[in-house]
Amino acid sequence: AGDSGPPALLPGSGPGVAGPDVSPAGGRLAFSLRSHIWLSVVEGGGAIPLTDGAGFDHAPSWSPDGTQLAFDRRRRGERGYDVWVMGADGSRQRNLTGVRSGAAPDWSSQGPIAFQRAFGIWRMDADGAGQELLTGGFSGIELAPAFSPDGRTIAFAAFSRGGRRSDIWVMGAGGGRKRNLTLRSSVRGTAPAWSPDGRRIAFSAPSGIWVVSAEGTGLRNVVRGTGLSTPVWLP
Repeated sequence: AGDSGPPALLPGSGPGVAGPDVSPAGGRLAFSLRSHIWLSVVEGGGAIPLTDGAGFDHAPSWSPDGTQLAFDRRRRGERGYDVWVMGADGSRQRNLTGVRSGAAPDWSSQGPIAFQRAFGIWRMDADGAGQELLTGGFSGIELAPAFSPDGRTIAFAAFSRGGRRSDIWVMGAGGGRKRNLTLRSSVRGTAPAWSPDGRRIAFSAPSGIWVVSAEGTGLRNVVRGTGLSTPVWLP
């Protein structure tokens, strides 16, 4: 994928493993496995669990300084997920969204956290304050927000009503004008992931892993196959 390095499935293609996120310094890998958040090193080796208990924890996202992780959690017996934050060692776990729900958090290099709620993309401060909807007026379902490396842009997946289309969109970190990067294709993309230089976005689709430029050009299939998910760019 050019000078930004290849998108890698780390370790999203493994059985039961999902949502890997590489730490800002590049050495550690957080991911979900068996409904909990785990921590390992990028080069491989033993993994340690950061969460436990009778709940379901997914979608870890590192804070800009690498000291905390945001993630989503559904407690057993409850219907919805909330966005939680904890220390990188699993300590100090706290709920940021409370009874309002939230899922799929992504932590910006500038501090805010984007997340999905009620089929829309929202943003809040790192302490849970200032929660605001960014995608009002959309007629579909918006999921999987991802901040660009500079924190100025959010990529997300949008499903049409009925699920016939799924496209990768971008918008400013505060909402505003939105652009469909995959409008002229039928790849049905989801799970966008920015390249380290912010020039490209990798995403998953039923046909494999694809890459498109942040301007919507150069769409290409870089990994073919079904059942692949969650692309992650190596630093």
